[in-house]
Amino acid sequence: MLDPDKDGVINAYEYRLGMLPNCKDSDGDGIPDGIEFVDLDKNGKIDLADLGIFAEHWKEGQCYRCPGADFTGNGTVGIEDLLELSSRWLMN
Repeated sequence: MLDPDKDGVINAYEYRLGMLPNCKDSDGDGIPDGIEFVDLDKNGKIDLADLGIFAEHWKEGQCYRCPGADFTGNGTVGIEDLLELSSRWLMN
């Protein structure tokens, strides 16, 4: 899995989310893509609020109404997505 900018977001996700795979901060706002990727409440940090938002999406199951919480891109919010969120939370 390629991540040439070493921001923690692999190229496949960066392309899908409109990020730049060779830039750690695609939108230039000072927040690395690796944090923005799982910062569901968009407050610039990964915290318990993001986990709460994620839990609500997990209860919904299908991802047609949960932008950003389907980190694996498989159409559902599940354990793999929780692992992605928690690994980034620990890195933060």
